[in-house]
Amino acid sequence: MMLEKPKAESEVPKRMVVYCVLAVVILGLGLAATNFALKRARSMAQGKNPAGATPGGTAPRNAPAGPLVVQTNDFFITAATVQKPEGEPLPLALGVLSNGLSRPRLGVRLTLDVLDARGQKIGTTMDSIILVEPLGKWQFRAPLLQTNAAGVRFAGVHEEKQP
Repeated sequence: MMLEKPKAESEVPKRMVVYCVLAVVILGLGLAATNFALKRARSMAQGKNPAGATPGGTAPRNAPAGPLVVQTNDFFITAATVQKPEGEPLPLALGVLSNGLSRPRLGVRLTLDVLDARGQKIGTTMDSIILVEPLGKWQFRAPLLQTNAAGVRFAGVHEEKQP
């Protein structure tokens, strides 16, 4: 008497295998989406696409109001005006410098050429600040030692190296 050979069946039902494969695919897609979001956040943090920037290279939302004279190193500087505020011993060059990056800027120094009524350079002035907040604005007040100063023009902006 011979016994009939049993059919070879898997101990794991097919339905369970399908569910496991589906779960692995969903987890893989979630991991890919998370990786994409992380790369995008890193590039924004490095200033490649500042959060305040608009497409097409226009000034960001945090650019100062008023006539934009200079855009350099992700700084935006308005046209500075020469004023003699009440109670101040010297005239001042007043304007706004904006940080176009989503990171703080340390040791910022702004240099301006001082001009006479004919537009000729008669000196230089500067103002500095320890910290300009991310996407922040700084209202600079550079003192003018020249009594015949009629205007100023942008000469440079320098940021201390990050450690």
